[in-house]
Amino acid sequence: MPSVQGLRYQQMRVGQSGAESTLANALSETPAFGLLGNRPREIVSEICRVVDGWKAFFTGLGVRSRDLESLAQYIDGDYLLAQRQAG
Repeated sequence: MPSVQGLRYQQMRVGQSGAESTLANALSETPAFGLLGNRPREIVSEICRVVDGWKAFFTGLGVRSRDLESLAQYIDGDYLLAQRQAG
């Protein structure tokens, strides 16, 4: 969920690197949530696929272009987009 702050940190600890907003960090603690084997990567891939369609989904809901542009800097910013594409 975008928080529209762009600081590259989550609001809470999500992995071994604390609140660092990376997929690697999120995946670093998956056993603590009972996610083993390939399942964590499968979940990440599915989330990345869904998030890739955010703009079309929001457009379909009538979100205005200027709001889409504002959100894009947080959802599709180089830092997060690169992770999502690699995810």
